[in-house]
Amino acid sequence: MSDIESQLAALIGPLLEGIPSDHQPAIIALAERIAGQRYRDWAKAVKSEEARSILTACADREDEIATRAEAVVGDVATRVQETTRSAQPELTDKYAALFETFSRAEQFGLQARAERSGANLWRALAQGRDGNAEQEQLAFAKLEEENADQLQDLMDRGLTD
Repeated sequence: MSDIESQLAALIGPLLEGIPSDHQPAIIALAERIAGQRYRDWAKAVKSEEARSILTACADREDEIATRAEAVVGDVATRVQETTRSAQPELTDKYAALFETFSRAEQFGLQARAERSGANLWRALAQGRDGNAEQEQLAFAKLEEENADQLQDLMDRGLTD
């Protein structure tokens, strides 16, 4: 596990403790929305229109995952997320702080690793779920990997500034 993966696990892990496993997608959806905002912030900061478009598409995928994950858990999503935000109002700032000492290229690399970890988490949560929840969570893993691939492509082509 990389350092960023360990730090993200330390940030998100305690939020999942005590939450029934079938409700955990609501917490992860919250993290997806936070990541989506990070992509939007990057999109505003990059010079390349192509990079801006790619980063915006990544943000949209994060929002899609969040919306679909919230639908998987139904009405409980709002309650669980509100409780989490009340207990951890600094969650977004803590997430941002994980990246602040790194260059944008390094941030993209860190986020790509976090996306791949997220894909693995969705796959783990999918095990033992009913057909619809399992299929949705496996689809989320693919969307996470698509974001990781897009970030890697931006890094490979030097489109991080």
